Amino acid sequence: MLYWKADEPFDCRQVRAFSSVNLTLSTVQILSYYSNRWAIEMYLRTAKMKLGLDRYQVRSATSLDRFWALLAFDTY
Repeated sequence: MLYWKADEPFDCRQVRAFSSVNLTLSTVQILSYYSNRWAIEMYLRTAKMKLGLDRYQVRSATSLDRFWALLAFDTY
């Protein structure tokens, strides 16, 4: 699916592409999933940058629990 603003002239730099392997989804559902996913990705990126978790390696279940506990705090 390609998306651009209908009220503006076509500009290939402004086109956004979305894809899904689930052919039963409507256009609105795909865009909804992507918008929710984008918020999650931005949250994780901010958490990694502010907490230094981009170099954090999880090697045990306890470490994974601690990692998610740190992410649960508001990082904004």
